[in-house]
Amino acid sequence: MKSLLCLAALHFNENSSRAPDVANERKAHYISSPKARKGNPVINHVKVKHNYDYAQNLMEEVIIRRKLYLTYSTAHEARTNEMNHTPPVVSAS
Repeated sequence: MKSLLCLAALHFNENSSRAPDVANERKAHYISSPKARKGNPVINHVKVKHNYDYAQNLMEEVIIRRKLYLTYSTAHEARTNEMNHTPPVVSAS
């Protein structure tokens, strides 16, 4: 469940600030759709298509990790070590 939530957050962060789609004449596309009540039209921007590049990056990282760590226990131990490692404080140098 936690991985599904993280994946949904990645998708939202990747696609939340999509730009409006631009036509050949460099004008933004608009769609007029009927309102749910009383049939009043509403003008909406047409956004560029969703981006799923993050999924490709995740799959590449999974394959790299799978080749690097042969068992789940070694992968879990390495991840725990990576997550617990904190960089030194800047003022300490």
